[in-house]
Amino acid sequence: MSVGLPRGIYRRKENGNFWITYGKHRESTGSPSLEDAKKLLAVRRGQAVEGKLGLVHSRKVQFEDLAEDILADYRLNERKNVHKLKAIVSRLAGFFGGLKATDITTDKVRAYVNLRKSAVRTPANGTINRELSALRRMLSLGTMAGKVLAAPVIPRLAENNVRTGFFEREDFVAVRQALPPHFRPLVTAA
Repeated sequence: MSVGLPRGIYRRKENGNFWITYGKHRESTGSPSLEDAKKLLAVRRGQAVEGKLGLVHSRKVQFEDLAEDILADYRLNERKNVHKLKAIVSRLAGFFGGLKATDITTDKVRAYVNLRKSAVRTPANGTINRELSALRRMLSLGTMAGKVLAAPVIPRLAENNVRTGFFEREDFVAVRQALPPHFRPLVTAA
């Protein structure tokens, strides 16, 4: 321990940032500020008292860990569309792969949407929304498991999937008149 520093706080020579120690755990504050170190140590000690100390290691959770969790959840619940989910996770991994869960922010999600929208074959908003829903579920499962402290806000795109091609009354009457007489009652009933 460093001389002159509060108990549980020390500084490593190599980078000048403060580190904290509590119980058997050590963690970098990522800051050269003693005040930041004091605040983080107080938070961690509070988490230890509340039994939430396992959340401390959430910064090590990566996208791939979350992807495994959602696939396991689909298998556990015997969902039939696991193959669709694998394709979605693969597309998400192309952008988020290798990132820590804490690095998946709303800004990163917006960047992903912009990338998908700028593709040569631009997918429909509904397709992108399915991908964002899978990402939202991954982060939600991570939160429930204590792997993610807080999930970012994941926006939804507006979907314009109004069905078209319905007959108006005049069109239906014209088609019915063009049919042979013995089909007209069947078409009218349908």
